[in-house]
Amino acid sequence: MKTRVFLLLAGLLLGCGGAPTPQTQGTGGPTDERKAQIRRFWDLYNHATTLRLQGQWEEAAARYQEALTLDPRHEDTLYYLGNAFFELGRFQEADYTWNRLIQTSPNQSSRAHAQLGMLYSCGAPGTPFDLDLAERELHQALAINKEESGPVIKLGEVALLRGDRRQALEYLSAGRHRN
Repeated sequence: MKTRVFLLLAGLLLGCGGAPTPQTQGTGGPTDERKAQIRRFWDLYNHATTLRLQGQWEEAAARYQEALTLDPRHEDTLYYLGNAFFELGRFQEADYTWNRLIQTSPNQSSRAHAQLGMLYSCGAPGTPFDLDLAERELHQALAINKEESGPVIKLGEVALLRGDRRQALEYLSAGRHRN
């Protein structure tokens, strides 16, 4: 009986001797196809980053989107794609992309919440202007990362937009002291 239990546990721990997955070779490492896919992802990501830094937003967005076809959950790619969409005035796509980042990493996406707070409070033509939603997103960013000053300062701006000078001063003073 003890031998049978031992063999059962050993089989579970060793993966029951199943065939290698399509992404691994018999040795357990990535296949040549998977290695090529990883290299292609990083080539696209790095090219997109270069384009973004040069202000070539349309081309950067296209490369980030292409990279996401290879790794749909890559957090930096989602973040920078949202930023590219924002810069292009494609606000609904920025909103969707940053929310996708939050879904990918719900308890770690402080920067996505901060960007959504900025988007909802920006007031540019075509943005989804909603100060309540902006405030909620900025508070969520702070709940995840209390050390950031950006969301605090943005909360001060939201308070100013609401006409609450006292609250604005509190936030803006607190944000200044965090830097």
